[in-house]
This record gives sequence, C-alpha cells and structure tokens, in this order.
Amino acid sequence: MPCSAAEISSLFLFEKLSAEQLDRLCSEGRVELFDPGPVFTEGDPATCFYVMIEGTVVMSRRVGGDDIEVSRTSQPGVYAGAVMAYLADGKPQRYMNSLRVSEPTRFFVLPAESFANFMHEWFPMAIHLLEGLALGSQTFQRAVGQRERLLALGSLSAGLTHELNNPAAAAVRATSSLRDRVAHMRTKLGVIASGPYHGDALKALVDLQERTAERVSKAPPSSTRSWIAPPTRSPMCTNSSTARC
Repeated sequence: MPCSAAEISSLFLFEKLSAEQLDRLCSEGRVELFDPGPVFTEGDPATCFYVMIEGTVVMSRRVGGDDIEVSRTSQPGVYAGAVMAYLADGKPQRYMNSLRVSEPTRFFVLPAESFANFMHEWFPMAIHLLEGLALGSQTFQRAVGQRERLLALGSLSAGLTHELNNPAAAAVRATSSLRDRVAHMRTKLGVIASGPYHGDALKALVDLQERTAERVSKAPPSSTRSWIAPPTRSPMCTNSSTARC
C-alpha cells in the first residue's frame, strides 16, 4: 500500500518531523494491512518497527507455556516491534513480546536498520540518553536476577539440609543405641563364659528369654490403674489423744 506523508504526520510519534523527514520515512518504509491474527511473535528476530495507523492491536507476553495479554488498544500511533534497534551494543535484537490484531489493521512498517539510522541521525543526544538508560537497566536487572537466584538457591539448600538431617540424626541415634547394646552383650557374654555354667543351663536360659520376649510382644496393652495410698496415722496422734487424725 502507498505511504502518505500527510497521513503518518497525523500520528503523535511523527507530528514534529519536517516534511523532508516524513518523505524519507515514506521512501524507506511502507504501509501494510494485516488481517486478524499475529503480526510478530516474541523471541523472533526484531526486523521491523510497527506504528499502527488504524485498527486494534493486542500485545502479550509469554509466561511459562501461556500467552498473557498485556494491553489492548485502538489508539492510532501506538508502536511496537524493534523499538530497541538503536542500541549500539552489537547484539541481535529480538521481539520482547507478541503482537496480534483483532480486526483488519493498517501499520506503517519501517525496517529496523532504517529506524536505527534515523534515530542516530535525527536525535543523537536522545540516543545517548536512551542507550545509557537501557544498558543501565539491563545491568541492574542482571544483578537483581542473580541475587534473587542465589537467595532461592539458599532457601532450597536450607530446606534440603533440614530434610536430610532428620533421618540422618535418627540413624545416628539408632547406631549409637545399637553400639551400646552390643557392648553390654559382649560384657554379659564374657561374664557367662567365665562362670561355672553348664551348657544345658545356658540353653535353657536362652530359651526362657526368647519365650518371654515373644509373650511380651503378643500381650494386650494393660489398662492403667490408679493407686491410692492407704491412710496413715499422723505422727501428732497418740493413743490417748481424742482428736481426729
């Protein structure tokens, strides 16, 4: 579709440009009509800068596996796409969000390289300020993100250590108790071995211990009975006393 300098000059983004600048924009850009559907997708190479002339746009961001709608507008002049093409960091730019239209929509479309050249040529001071702001913001976000990841890792490590310590402590206590029991058994075996006990008597003692342990394990739980001490005579009472004791 042909580009009209008069039409794009009505958009708030271009209203302060001169006639010569508007003509240059039209010479390097184009007007495109998009049917309802996607215009560009988040993560794809940012090849174009889009300014809506008329229609309705819907912007979304991908969170996990879902596309979350961020904004929806019919305001002429809203822009999206390769908005950071002017950065001189040498990194390839990608779309930071997804854009689709809900009705037939016309855009003024400018290649990202042309947009960057116009920005550097027409607004050099603003470019220095914007580059500093953008790069500083990226550095800040990286530092904050790294700190948040370290905090999350610390919380995860603390929880994991707590979960591991519980069974580990129980195992240590059980091992210590088993060590003490084995030591006591060795002591008793030494006493029995050094005494004048007949083999048959020792066998009968072991059998009795095993039968007793088996009966205890199978015995039903006994009810707890309260015990009341019998009344006792007060040390202040005597046989000749008439007082109640």
